[in-house]
Amino acid sequence: MQQSSALFLQEQNYTQHKLDIIDKYMLLTFSDLEGNITDASQAFLDFTGYTREDIIGKNHSIFKHADVADDYIKKMWRVLLKDKTFRGELKNINKKGVYFWIKIIIEPIFDKENNKVGYLAIREDISSQKSLEELSIKDPLTQCYNRAHFSDIFRKEFAKAQQRDHSVGLLLIDIDFFKLYNKTYSHQDGDDALVKIASSINAIASTEKLKLFRLAGGEFTLITNAYTDEALQELAHKIIKTVRDLAILHEESKISDFLTVSIGAVNLQQLEDISINDLFNTADQNLYVAKRKGRNTLQFTTNIDRISFENEVDEITHLPTRVKLNEDLGKIKENAMVILLHINDFNFFSEQYGISFIQKMLVKQAKELRSILLDTHGTVYRLNINEFAILVRDEKQFERYLSLVKFSVLAHNKCEFKEEDGKEIVVTFTAGISYGVHQLLRKANMALQDAFKSMLSYAIYEEDENVLLYHKNRLHNLSIYQEALQNDKIIPYFQPLVDTKTQKVVKYEALARIEKEDGEIITPNFFLDVAKEDKTFEYFTRQLFQKVFNIYAKNDIELSLNVTYENIISQEFLGYLENRLIKYGGEKLTFELIESEEILDYKAVSNFITFVKRYGCKVAIDDFGSGYSNFTNLVKLEIDYIKIDGSIIQKLSTDPNVMVMTKSLINFAKETNIKTIAEFVSSKEIVKQVKALDIDLLQGYYYGAPQPPSYYGLITS
Repeated sequence: MQQSSALFLQEQNYTQHKLDIIDKYMLLTFSDLEGNITDASQAFLDFTGYTREDIIGKNHSIFKHADVADDYIKKMWRVLLKDKTFRGELKNINKKGVYFWIKIIIEPIFDKENNKVGYLAIREDISSQKSLEELSIKDPLTQCYNRAHFSDIFRKEFAKAQQRDHSVGLLLIDIDFFKLYNKTYSHQDGDDALVKIASSINAIASTEKLKLFRLAGGEFTLITNAYTDEALQELAHKIIKTVRDLAILHEESKISDFLTVSIGAVNLQQLEDISINDLFNTADQNLYVAKRKGRNTLQFTTNIDRISFENEVDEITHLPTRVKLNEDLGKIKENAMVILLHINDFNFFSEQYGISFIQKMLVKQAKELRSILLDTHGTVYRLNINEFAILVRDEKQFERYLSLVKFSVLAHNKCEFKEEDGKEIVVTFTAGISYGVHQLLRKANMALQDAFKSMLSYAIYEEDENVLLYHKNRLHNLSIYQEALQNDKIIPYFQPLVDTKTQKVVKYEALARIEKEDGEIITPNFFLDVAKEDKTFEYFTRQLFQKVFNIYAKNDIELSLNVTYENIISQEFLGYLENRLIKYGGEKLTFELIESEEILDYKAVSNFITFVKRYGCKVAIDDFGSGYSNFTNLVKLEIDYIKIDGSIIQKLSTDPNVMVMTKSLINFAKETNIKTIAEFVSSKEIVKQVKALDIDLLQGYYYGAPQPPSYYGLITS
């Protein structure tokens, strides 16, 4: 009996000890069915600065930051009301009003009769992680969101407006005569003025729950969704007045004693025939018009007037506009040709040389394009602020016009305008070309995007089943990728590397995967290309690396991580990586860089290697043999490993030339103290061959497929 009592007391003490630990270290709250707080851990109280009396009986909404969208809270409640667990991230505020970020899990609580009686919320402080993420998407001077983040958000807001059939608006805000301000005063004064103006506009944006983005120089932008025309105009005029009322002296301004802003805005709902580029270009063109009208004013396009889409003649170049082109395309009965011409570096010209130069350049380019139309078979149009189009109706003239475009338009065009140092300014075009009867402008635009992607001066739309299937699959993969990125579903898998002599695992390579909502795992070949095209590749890498570094910190193992050329030339990414290496150390890390034609600057590669080696990291060249394999560059790079491309390893037994090349490669590596790794080692026969070649490390399905970290016994939490 005494023994039972002792055991009972021991269990009680153990249980109480666990509860004390939970209360002391875990950020917990309990609430009733309406979200009113019924209890909280001491750790949560200490973390937020509240006392138990402050919050008991209060709703969790007291912690909600103004940035958290109401839709997100509604989504949370939809999940909880289905008696499911909610997982997400929230921006909260503590008692002093200082914000913090948490990762939160909310679990329904049931009584003995299985009736739901409330909720348990478990939190993890992720403020540091979010701060790093914010650094990557914010302009360091003004703390506004940067251009890269604008591109991402603008695309999402445009898609949302299309799906929900409501308006999407854009305000482009430019500080008048800002270059002149910097010259008159100083760049430090210019920076101070930028910060003041950004702060004043951001205060207005915050009350409207809008994000302010800095695009470049003195140019900012706001995206609106489901605004009326009147509300958007009221917002724009409020910004103009607020900036003027700051009374920042500008003695050389031609319109005011103080700094002012011009705004080009657009607010459209009927989006079926409009692309995201059309929307931006319309706002950009309106900004141009606002400046031409005298600045310190708003130029606005709405569904009612649709200025950029309905005027048949462009007032600057006197060319027919997009409206006239669409009208002419509607009359096409036989094969026609559309040549879409995009002026490269237009924003640079606008920022560098100003509105007067832009106007003269556009007039000159329009005149030169007209001059190549020697007959009545072709018509040139001005579509928007930086694009022209040529419509050719006679099929017999297609080859002639293609030659004219290639050799007269796409060759460098020298403007008669010169910079201050006397150098001539070069203006170039990129072209998209389509043929046929239907949807010629859309197809020409698709060809133009292909030209940008391939870094070609022009591309021709090819309509066949393979092309259509490619675009369909690409859009599908892009959708899966974006959803995974947004929902924190980029996850690491691990594959072992084995010492050839001992046959023991010596390190693991971290490999990216996407986990879909249904649990399906997607490999990189389905999403890596679209990730790079989507301009979010850096955020993808960060999301993966954050999880890999967490595992690295909890396990005494060596790891390999893949980096691309896009990563190593990004200063933001290098800053993030340095932060991780300072925190976790790099002595057991190897960075694998893919060796391919994508490497344009070996100096950047060399700088990256020098940088990571300062923290004890090693460097491997991945997929060696798949690119141009410059041995000389490899010697200069001071690398530690060469990973021989899997396609070479798999041909060792069937192609004698491959065997000779591989032996030469291994001899070269040994003479330069570089270790070799064989990829795609998938069978006993291949193991035997690579052993005979004296390769140092082996990787492949024979030793283990890529698997979740738990499969290989790695600690994740």
